[in-house]
Amino acid sequence: MASGKSSKKKGLFMMTPEEKKVYMKEYNKAYKAKNKFEFNFITKKIYGAQRESSRRRGHIYPDYDLGGLREWMLKQDNLSKLLKDYKASGGEKDLCPSVDRLDDEVGYTLGNIQLGTWRDNYMKEVAKQAVRQSRSVIQLDLNDEVIKEWAGTREAGRALGIDQSNISKVCRGVYNHAGGYKFKYS
Repeated sequence: MASGKSSKKKGLFMMTPEEKKVYMKEYNKAYKAKNKFEFNFITKKIYGAQRESSRRRGHIYPDYDLGGLREWMLKQDNLSKLLKDYKASGGEKDLCPSVDRLDDEVGYTLGNIQLGTWRDNYMKEVAKQAVRQSRSVIQLDLNDEVIKEWAGTREAGRALGIDQSNISKVCRGVYNHAGGYKFKYS
């Protein structure tokens, strides 16, 4: 075998202190570059989605540019945790950092946004839709005496241990009763 350097890479434990220092410097440089790329990619996606959402809703475009959004995000206390969790999940959509408006009636401004996950943002919207769509329900005994009024079939179902869809079917006249009760929309 010819003398000279081996083509095998040395492990950290076999490196001299000087070699370790050079290796770690290069590793940290590459790691930071990769994280910067991921951060820039995520912020670009968020900013593009904000502009599209503003256009669809008839709001003015964000009062900041992409650089302003990145600067704002870097000042948020929860950014590093969100990025770490997102990376640890292997890029799971639910854990992707997202920017949500505090007041949906107002456009994107630095004073009207908060940093969270895509899932947080999605669940906030789902909860709002559920409130908008729910109809209050009146619970009756089998003799048509009013027992209680509920905010909706979901609330009644959870509290009484009755499947929500069965309560809904009673309200629509498909079933006569569910769980020993009658129900009707108020």
